[in-house]
Amino acid sequence: MPRQRLSIDETLVLYKGRVAFKQYIPSKRSKYGIKLYCLCETESSYLWNFVIHTSPEVNQQFGERLGCQGLSMSERVVAELCRGLLHLGHHVFTDSWFTSRRLADWMLQHDTLLTGTVRKDRGIPADLQAVNIHPTSSAFACSGDLLACKFVDRKQSGTKTLYLLDTAGKAECIQVQRNRRGGAMQVVQKPASVLAYSSSMGGIDHLDASMHPYLANRKSMRWFHKLGFHLLAILVRNSWVIYRQSGGTKTFLQFLRKSGHPPAHG
Repeated sequence: MPRQRLSIDETLVLYKGRVAFKQYIPSKRSKYGIKLYCLCETESSYLWNFVIHTSPEVNQQFGERLGCQGLSMSERVVAELCRGLLHLGHHVFTDSWFTSRRLADWMLQHDTLLTGTVRKDRGIPADLQAVNIHPTSSAFACSGDLLACKFVDRKQSGTKTLYLLDTAGKAECIQVQRNRRGGAMQVVQKPASVLAYSSSMGGIDHLDASMHPYLANRKSMRWFHKLGFHLLAILVRNSWVIYRQSGGTKTFLQFLRKSGHPPAHG
């Protein structure tokens, strides 16, 4: 069983051949390929569950028999990935493509916490949207166990407004130090929900980065071969995570060589 904090995000398995459900995501390392929705343990990036984005007919089956008929497709992805973890008190982190007030309420009904960035039209109260605050400051609104947060930050690229929904945090800010250009240090107040999200949401990205040097990128015209090699490599990494948590000391590369699974490079 995974630890309490989990993150959900999408990833792409590189594939440029012909397949009806091939996706294009410019922000990913592999821009073209087969899209997976993944649930990872935030601390170790252990892949606990995944589903494949395929045809609309198959995607509509996400969340079957979980009582989530009123949820959208992106919200049902979260329900499907958490199918075996509901009512156990886990804390799930999601980005704005998944998060909504409707999903947060549904997760609370199933004794599961949710923290995520959110689009302002998916559950942020109009009064909170209208609050005029200066950088770097925050405003909050509460409804029962659900906390909505508005955070305005100033970065080198300009002023950015961030909205979050949180069923686990409190309406409080924490002082953090920030490095400015020229080496100057600045103390800013950041919402606890923003800090929790920033520290816990990178599980999938960390998994992708740690796997990239060791993937056996065999060329194949068959998409299921490509996906199969990728999933086998992740299974080896999951085994390494358990090995490390059980007291093992080998690095992932040493573990690959010992297990008879040579890395792609070297």
